[in-house]
Amino acid sequence: MIQQQKSKLREDLKARLRSVTEAQQESLRSHLHNWLLKQTGTWAVFSALPGEPDLKPLIETLTHLRWVFPRVEGVDLVFHQVTSSDLMMGSFGVLEPATHHPRVDKNEIQGFLIPGLGFDRRGHRLGRGKGFYDRMLAQATGYKLGVGFECQWTPVVPAESHDQRLQAIMTDAGLWTPPSDDAEA
Repeated sequence: MIQQQKSKLREDLKARLRSVTEAQQESLRSHLHNWLLKQTGTWAVFSALPGEPDLKPLIETLTHLRWVFPRVEGVDLVFHQVTSSDLMMGSFGVLEPATHHPRVDKNEIQGFLIPGLGFDRRGHRLGRGKGFYDRMLAQATGYKLGVGFECQWTPVVPAESHDQRLQAIMTDAGLWTPPSDDAEA
């Protein structure tokens, strides 16, 4: 039943993402840039699929951070230090690092910028259904920041026990953090 709810919600959210404008992309990047200026260390970033936030301009300007990109290895995400120009087409049509680039353990990463199709105000995210991020985040110690657009808010993301909550979500309207009493619920 939950899988059917998630599938229906994914279709609705994919349709919403088709209306995202370049102005919304710029607004999101601006808010995220200002927030990341205050961060340090190693941060995981993603390669955008159609409709997802394009974060490449941030990587090129926020050089005080060490950037790593995920690569699918079996059922897991592993991270490699590369520049956005070092990426090649990988699993599921996503740009990812080649295996020869330096690998970085997920527990060396201070924060994760995490894509999603949808988000709710409890900190849940709806991914694309393969569970790569949830499996990795269950074992990671870094800050978990969802990245998306205001049109991706949904009243409730159907959640299962393995679904990981985010500590905050950055959209084109700014940073949103779940209430502390709800973040652990």
